[in-house]
Amino acid sequence: MIISFERLWEKLARSKKYREHFATAFAKRSIPSQIRELMRQQELSQEKLAKQSGLTQGVISRAIDLNYGNLTLNTIVRIAAGLDCAFVGKYVPFSELGRHVANMPESVPAHVPTFEQENASRRTDSNFNPSEDGNIAASQGGPDVNSVRTERKPMGTADDEAKMATAAGTGGR
Repeated sequence: MIISFERLWEKLARSKKYREHFATAFAKRSIPSQIRELMRQQELSQEKLAKQSGLTQGVISRAIDLNYGNLTLNTIVRIAAGLDCAFVGKYVPFSELGRHVANMPESVPAHVPTFEQENASRRTDSNFNPSEDGNIAASQGGPDVNSVRTERKPMGTADDEAKMATAAGTGGR
């Protein structure tokens, strides 16, 4: 069912509780849908994705269940790693969520290439640009993730940054 932005906005304007339930339901259903579609695109079974993600098949089964709804962020990012792509979660105003939902195709989402597919395209296409708006700095010879991190305001304590560096395998600066 396609819904116009205006109609959705009217619904969102009804109450804070409605907005909360809508955003929750959207996230809890869209993430499993995306995982299912990426598995289909990559011709992955639950068992194969589990192995690539370092998870069990049971965790993958729950992750693709549209009615489960209790995925942890750790599970989501491990599945992304297993799919060889990135998961980007961000906070947005309801107007952005509304535009996103109103502009979603009813059919299958667009293909999300793995890193290896992108990397192969980059090597063979001198005009390779993975983003529609061209704002991916690293794809255009921009700063790496660690230098971008230093350009932003600190997100936490020095201990937090050390934990992030360790998790990223850089061991700090």
